[in-house]
Amino acid sequence: MTEHTVGIDLSKAWLDAYAAPEGRAARFSNDAAGFRKLIAWIGPGIDRIAYEPSGAFHRDLEDTLLKAGLPMYAINPFQARSFARSLGQRAKTDAIDARTLARMAAAIDDLRPTKATSGNERDLAELRLVRDGLVA
Repeated sequence: MTEHTVGIDLSKAWLDAYAAPEGRAARFSNDAAGFRKLIAWIGPGIDRIAYEPSGAFHRDLEDTLLKAGLPMYAINPFQARSFARSLGQRAKTDAIDARTLARMAAAIDDLRPTKATSGNERDLAELRLVRDGLVA
């Protein structure tokens, strides 16, 4: 089990973040200023940062955190929802989703880290995630 994780729920305007096991939660703007504040809030010693790729909303965040050397993990939205159901979670808010992603990143040892990619590789990976969510 991974020790220190952060889950981030993304939307067009906001990033809702939750740090486990500390139980800290915060909201940041989904822009360069918000990314800087998020990185400062995360601090050193983080093992995993989990997020659900969401349209194009995650791209700038992903690029910024990867450039900062932080360990990013893209979580399939269907798998995240299934994990939440397995915990008996029925409610769905941005803050709850961030907490669920942090818990999922801590609990599942064999997650594959996100790697920096070219634009074409990223587009293909996003299409695969969408496809996986549709056929699952």
